[in-house]
Amino acid sequence: MIPGLILIFTLPLFVFSMINLPLRNILIQSLTGIPFDDWIYTGMIFIVAAFGLFPLIYRDFFNLRIHRKLLTTIALAPYSKQMMIAGYLCVATLEALTMGMIAMVIYSFIIPFPLTVIQLVSMIFYFIIFILILGNLFITLSLAVNSPTTYMMFTFIIFLLVIFGSGLIIEFGFFPMTFEKVLIWLPLAIPIRAMHFIMISGIIDWTLTAISIAICIFWSIANGIYLKEKLCQ
Repeated sequence: MIPGLILIFTLPLFVFSMINLPLRNILIQSLTGIPFDDWIYTGMIFIVAAFGLFPLIYRDFFNLRIHRKLLTTIALAPYSKQMMIAGYLCVATLEALTMGMIAMVIYSFIIPFPLTVIQLVSMIFYFIIFILILGNLFITLSLAVNSPTTYMMFTFIIFLLVIFGSGLIIEFGFFPMTFEKVLIWLPLAIPIRAMHFIMISGIIDWTLTAISIAICIFWSIANGIYLKEKLCQ
């Protein structure tokens, strides 16, 4: 209990120390002229939440699965597999949201709070979409991979992508054009782009928002089907 509480409060500080402090002297402001502390504020919250999301999905869909302690219980549950995926995602999202809110409170004591009420509501909305997409990605990976080494390597790649390739910290404009065209359409990057668009312009990008919601829905359905196939095996 106590180590968990210590981790909850130290993780945001660790992310701040490793990302904000060194990069603020390199990236003074974003390409759109936003001060770096303001730009990175939401990014740090998303990163902390991503770390908070991972343990629950790892435990239930990978660790217990490879030790054959979970799938039998799921097979006997009187719910559809889509409902079970949705339930796991809701619980994981609530945990990640709690971690994100704690991080927001901690950062508010370190750097000025840069968000208006509308921006804060927008951030929470796209935060939930981002976490749902990331949760689906972790579930797919957890169901598809059986080797712990391979699983950890893929997880490491995903976290690198979240931190450096989703637009949370480094804008896509800093990447070579060809690479940028690939990154901006990755599922994790789409809700981030929509969030930044409304925060900068005050206008909702309905196309990116609709695509993000569609990815959440269809990926959850696909994971439910995939889980059912795993149970049949």
